[in-house]
Amino acid sequence: MNLGRRKGKTLRRRFSFLLFALLLPGLWGDRSFAGSARGAGPASADTTTLHEVSPPLPVPGAPADRAIEGGRTDWSGRALAIREGGSVADLGSLLPASRGITNSRGEDLFMVRGAPERHLPLFIDGVPLVIPWDERVDLSMVPALALGGLSAVRGTASLLDGPHALAGVIRLHLKERRLRGGETAVALRAGEGNVREASLLHLRRSERWRWLAAFSRSDRDAWLVPSSWEGAFHQEAGRSRTNSDRERTSLVLRAAREAQRSSFRLFFLGSDGEKGVPPEAHIGEARFWRYPRHRRALFGLSLRKAMGGKARWEVEGIGSADFFEQEIREYDDATYQTPALEEGVSFERDRDRTGTLCLTLRRRTGRQTGLVAGGKVRHTRHREVLEVGGPAETYVQIVRSASAEWTAAPAPGWRLRLGAGYEGASTPESGDKPARDGTGKPVFHGRVDRSLGGAWSAYASASRLHRFPSLRELFSGALGRFVPNPDLGPESQNLYEAGLVFRRKRTEFSFTGFVSYLEGGIEKVVLAGEPSRFQRANVDEIRTLGAELLSTIRPATGVRIDADHTMLLARRKEAGGFREPVEDRPDYLTHLSADWTLLSGWTFQIETVLTGPRHSADWNDSDDGLTRLPAEAIWSGRFGYFQNGIGGSPVTGELYLRVHNLFDQAAYSQVGLPQPGRTVWLGLRLFWEG
Repeated sequence: MNLGRRKGKTLRRRFSFLLFALLLPGLWGDRSFAGSARGAGPASADTTTLHEVSPPLPVPGAPADRAIEGGRTDWSGRALAIREGGSVADLGSLLPASRGITNSRGEDLFMVRGAPERHLPLFIDGVPLVIPWDERVDLSMVPALALGGLSAVRGTASLLDGPHALAGVIRLHLKERRLRGGETAVALRAGEGNVREASLLHLRRSERWRWLAAFSRSDRDAWLVPSSWEGAFHQEAGRSRTNSDRERTSLVLRAAREAQRSSFRLFFLGSDGEKGVPPEAHIGEARFWRYPRHRRALFGLSLRKAMGGKARWEVEGIGSADFFEQEIREYDDATYQTPALEEGVSFERDRDRTGTLCLTLRRRTGRQTGLVAGGKVRHTRHREVLEVGGPAETYVQIVRSASAEWTAAPAPGWRLRLGAGYEGASTPESGDKPARDGTGKPVFHGRVDRSLGGAWSAYASASRLHRFPSLRELFSGALGRFVPNPDLGPESQNLYEAGLVFRRKRTEFSFTGFVSYLEGGIEKVVLAGEPSRFQRANVDEIRTLGAELLSTIRPATGVRIDADHTMLLARRKEAGGFREPVEDRPDYLTHLSADWTLLSGWTFQIETVLTGPRHSADWNDSDDGLTRLPAEAIWSGRFGYFQNGIGGSPVTGELYLRVHNLFDQAAYSQVGLPQPGRTVWLGLRLFWEG
C-alpha cells in the first residue's frame, strides 16, 4: 500500500517541472589533469574522460568492464548495465572496500573503507552531486540510466578534488558514442513490490558535436523484507516494508563540442519524486515521516582552452548551479494519517541554492610531467521552515580551496607528485543559532609511483586533508532526534598507504595497505540525561588500519571473475590508547562476482557481498550507545538472453531475470533498519542504431 501518497498526481506535473528547470541559468563542467588522479604506473591518463564506452548490451569478447590500478577501479559497459535498479545506489556492489547503506532518513549512501559518507564527494560528468546542506546525497534519487562509466578512487587522488575527499572520490561518466551517427536504447523493468521502470536514451555524434538525452520513470509500492525478519515495532504482517514506496522522474541532457584546442560542455540533470522513510523497527519512539517532494535541477558548463606551442598551457573555467527543494512530512505513528496539516504542525520545507566556481591552469612540460594550480569556491544558501506557518531561517556556508600540484618523472620508471594548498569554510548566516567564525587549514599530498618492470608497479602516498562540518551537522535538530552543536570543529586526517599492482591482459591484481588518523572525528554520541537524543561531537582521534586485495581474472572469452577483500580495524582513542569501537566500521568487506557470456546469446552472473561484524548506534544500549551487529552475506544472480538483429531488424534486444538476495538473508544497514529480502525482477532492453 502506498501510505500517505498525494492523490491525483500525473506525469504532466513532473515533466513540466523538468522543462521549466531548463530555463534556469547555471554553470559547471569537468576538471582534470593528466595523471592527477590515476592510481599506479607511469603511463596513467586523464581520470575524468572515458574515451570509449562499451555498447549498452553484452557483446562476447568486448573490452574488459573492470580495470584495476593502485587505489583506483574503473568500470564501464555491461558491468554497469546489469545492475538494473535504475539509480546510482544500485552500483554499490561494484565499489571495492565499500558498502551501500540506507540510513534512518531513508537516504541511500556509500561508505568507503568504513569512513562516514560525508568523506566521499561524488561527481556526475564532472558536476558535484553532494548537497552541501548535509554534505551528502540520496543516491536512490539519482538516475543511472545514462551512465557509461564509473571511476572509484580510494584514499587521496588529488588536492584539486577540493575539501572533504578524505575517503576518496567517485566519478560517474555519461555514455559516449564512439562513431558518427546516432543510437537509441529502451529499457523496461517490472518486479516484486510492484516495481515499474521505463527509460529512453538517445546518443548522437557529428564531426564536432556530441549529444545525449535520457528520460526515465520509476515507481515502487514497497520493497520486501526477508521472510525471517520480524520487527519489534512499526511493521505489519506481510513482506511489504512499512512506508517504503518511492517514485522518481528524471531527465538528463548534455551537449558537448570538441575543437582542436578547445572544448565546451553543457550539462543538465533534473529529477522530481517522493519517497517514504521506513521507521526504525527496534524502538517504540521512532520517527514517522515521508518526503512528499524531492526536486532537483543541476546545471553545469565547462570551457577549456589550450594555448601555446604544442598546447603546453591549458586554462579552464568551470561553474555549476544547483537548485534543490524538499519537503518532510512528520506523522504521529505508523498509520501515517495524523496530524492534519494546520498552523503549528511540524512540516519541514527546505530550499537550497548552490553555486560552484573553479579556475584551473595547467602547464605541461612532458608526457608525464607538469604543474597544475587551481582555485575553487562553493556558496550555498539553505532556507528552511520547520512548521506550518512558521518563520523561515536562512543558513549560508562558503567553502574555499586553492592548491597546486607538481608531477615529475625524475628517472625512468619513476613518477613523483607533490601538492600543497589551503582550504577554508565560513558561515556568514546561521539562522537563529549563534554565529561562527570562519576557519581554514593547510593541505598536503605526496605520491611516488615506481614501475618494477614487466607487469608490476608499486606506489606509496601520504596526505593531510580536512572536512568542515556541514550546516545540518551544526544547526539542525533532525526532527527532534539530534541536539545541534554550533561548536563543531573540522575533522583532520593523516593518511598513509602503499601498494603493489600487477596487470596483464587476462589478469589484474592489486594489494594496498593503509593507516589513517582522524583528528577530531565527528561522531554521534548519546547525550547524558537525554537517552532518546544524539549529538554530533568531535572525538579525540580515530585510527583505522586496513588492507585491501583486488583481482580480476578473465580465464576465457566472455568469462570474468572479480573479487576484492578489505580488512579494517578502526578504534577511537580513549585514555591514551586506541581501544574504543567506532560506529559503522565493519571488520571486513568482501565482494565476489562471476560473469559468463556465451556466443549463443545466454548470459549468467552471480555475485555476493559479505559485510563483517560492526557496531551500530543504538540508544537502547546504556553502556556506550553502540550495538554489535553480526556478519552478513547477500547473494544475487542474473541470467538473460540477447539477440542481434531481432527478426531481421537492426534491433538488438535482451530479456533477463534478476534475483536479489537469493537466500532471503536478513541484513541491516544499522540497528532496526533491515535491507531488502529476496526480490525478483524481469526486464527487457532494446538497442538500435540511427
